[in-house]
Amino acid sequence: MKPGLFDTTPLRDYLTGILNEHEVVRNISVGATDLDGGFLQRFYSLELDSKQDMVNAVLSSASIEIMFPHNDWNNSSYGDGGLKSMVDIIGAIEHCIN
Repeated sequence: MKPGLFDTTPLRDYLTGILNEHEVVRNISVGATDLDGGFLQRFYSLELDSKQDMVNAVLSSASIEIMFPHNDWNNSSYGDGGLKSMVDIIGAIEHCIN
């Protein structure tokens, strides 16, 4: 059975290409739902180990159930960040404070 209606390989390839050409200089916050634990996981670009981790964080956040497959990464399965928190107000406030 196919895990989603659409394949995310083109998005993965596009993001990988962009991040290979450009350096991330701002701390970008990306939220995804940990499908194993049911909680919102925040990823911060400047704290991730590699550019590929940033690609995985974005793909995890964009993995809208049924439409796109969930993203298995970092010993967990992640889906759309909006499943748990539509607008991550706390993350935005914490980001501004720091």
